[in-house]
Amino acid sequence: MSDRRHAPDHAARARLPRNGRRARWLHALVYLTTVFLAYSGIAVLEEGHPGLASVLGGHVPAATSHRWVGYGLLVVAFLVVVMWWHAAGRFLNDSVHFRRSDVSWFAGYPRMALARRRPAPAPHHYGHFDPGQRIFNILLLLALVVLGATGVVLGMPERFVPAVFGWSLRIHKLTTWVLLGLLAGHLLLASGMLPGYRGVWRAMHRDGRVPAATAGRLWPHWAGEPRGRRARRRRPAVALLPCVRRRAGSSVAAMTNDDRVVAPGPTGADAGGGAGRAATPDPWRDLAEQSVVVGGRELRLVHPRDSEALLDEEAFEREEFLPYWAQLWPSGVALARAVAALVPAGRQVLELGCGLGLPSIAAALAGAKVLATDWSADAVAFTAANASRNGASLRTAACSWTEPAPMLAQAPWDLVLAADVLYEARNGPQLLELLPRLVDEAGEVWIADPGRRPAERFLTATATPVSGWLRRSTQDRWFPQITLHRLRRRPGPAR
Repeated sequence: MSDRRHAPDHAARARLPRNGRRARWLHALVYLTTVFLAYSGIAVLEEGHPGLASVLGGHVPAATSHRWVGYGLLVVAFLVVVMWWHAAGRFLNDSVHFRRSDVSWFAGYPRMALARRRPAPAPHHYGHFDPGQRIFNILLLLALVVLGATGVVLGMPERFVPAVFGWSLRIHKLTTWVLLGLLAGHLLLASGMLPGYRGVWRAMHRDGRVPAATAGRLWPHWAGEPRGRRARRRRPAVALLPCVRRRAGSSVAAMTNDDRVVAPGPTGADAGGGAGRAATPDPWRDLAEQSVVVGGRELRLVHPRDSEALLDEEAFEREEFLPYWAQLWPSGVALARAVAALVPAGRQVLELGCGLGLPSIAAALAGAKVLATDWSADAVAFTAANASRNGASLRTAACSWTEPAPMLAQAPWDLVLAADVLYEARNGPQLLELLPRLVDEAGEVWIADPGRRPAERFLTATATPVSGWLRRSTQDRWFPQITLHRLRRRPGPAR
């Protein structure tokens, strides 16, 4: 068992990348062009106020510049759709995708946006944009399309009957005022003048990053998504027990001042000293980083870049080893966020199958005293390294469910955590046997599961009074496919 004490946490001040450089430049171009078109259009339409057009050289120059800048914007829009069709399609899909639950966002919006001292979190919603942004995007696109179509008509009046020209002029003028209203509302929110939107102006200005706390408040689902090339990769259909036997040898990761991961060479059997034995894959050889917002903090986790490269046929034959610990799974994110929100400081917390350690780190940052365990020594080494990167203080132990001495030494625990551990049929019976030895009637067990079929037998077993457990299950707000199961021991002996 290893005990880690770490430096103070600075993740709460982190900022998340919201928009890239290309998106920010395109936003600036469209925004400035639209403002110019709105002003020049009003100057042309309001002929009774010649002072407006005089800024642009008079009525005729204002009309000419308005026409050609408008045509230029249409060309830019066409090129954007052609050259970056995938990004344009994603923008459109994110803008039109509404859910029934979005209604609650509008009900809670005033409290979130206008609270002066401590803005309340926005009601939960899914996607890159909140429901208000989606409506704005749709109205803005419609306004620009209408203005473009009617502008083309107004540019060729001799080819249309007077009625068509007249109606086009009325629609063009009305849409211009609608566009001005949209721009005014957008400026109010994007400037950060409203308390709930403080810091949001960075999303499209400067470096395109927003404070993690602001992102977690305004876009909770987006802010909670793991970031990285392999963040959305699914676990294979065939999965084996994450906690069966301790591997020989142990690699320990230390952290330098510049946050690089330094891993000493393997020891014991992992050193590859056996004659004729294939070298064990080194998980520290090629690392990647993912970030995820938990409890208003941006937590950064390192992990092997390619978990499949860690497959060891000899280890699999001997121990049925598959390195699922080397990836960050949505269940771990969901469990970590639940822990950060609800775990009081000072509680004794144990995590089973900790993997990269996100739930354990979240509990430690919330003030809990944490022991993170996994059957894989490499997993607990990565957990310790990730704790160090995020300023968390916790202990780690490599042990199995069938040899749980380090876990039992400090039982009963106030809280036992497990994320996505019920993906093999034999996991359930072993977990049912272990849990009563870890918690008493005052403790709880939290299990996050994405609906694995083997989990059904475990859940059925804990649903009956004779099991000795009381269970409450809730759907996760950020990942609807994940359910958080909270278990307590029934008072008195099981009947």
